[in-house]
Amino acid sequence: LRTKLLAFHVLERVLPACSETAHIQQIVKQLFQLLSVYMWEEPLAEKNQEIAEKVIPGGYDECIPIGDFSFDPNKLVCCSLESGNILSHGSGGKGYGLATTAITSGCFTWKFYITKENRGNEGTCVGISRWPVRDHNHHTTTDMWLYRAYSGNLYHGGELVRTLPSFTQGDTITCILDMEAHTISFAKNDKEPKLAFEG
Repeated sequence: LRTKLLAFHVLERVLPACSETAHIQQIVKQLFQLLSVYMWEEPLAEKNQEIAEKVIPGGYDECIPIGDFSFDPNKLVCCSLESGNILSHGSGGKGYGLATTAITSGCFTWKFYITKENRGNEGTCVGISRWPVRDHNHHTTTDMWLYRAYSGNLYHGGELVRTLPSFTQGDTITCILDMEAHTISFAKNDKEPKLAFEG
């Protein structure tokens, strides 16, 4: 508000010295355009840049991409495995499947492609887990850090306040696990990764 009032004070001083209507219109137009740029556009761009830099502390360019990973056939509950890397939920209640690779240090990225899902009632969760898994209920587990398709809700020891975009059949979810920074981030399709868990 103070800057807007300052602009009006400048106009009060400058405009009486102008006699031509075209000059007055040009001054008013240019002053308000500059006011718009310096008051709203630039601060908004700077804030968006700060947010983007905070999304993934240190970025994830230095993370090691895990190409095609596979699931461990001995670490499946209520799921079936096809070709080593296609996991399908079966009947019998809540289930999970864990990958064959354990990560204990470093920064890694990998992707899940959601091939089939019940649109509007998505039950898929993606994330990270400890082994052995003592509790695989997404609402209560402290062994897993999960991102749920249906709502975008995050779970670890209960439902967290922070949410991410929901996802469904045809979407790709990128996971970023940074063991040094103690963070887990997710990206939907080609969007920027969002920090999901830290600490």
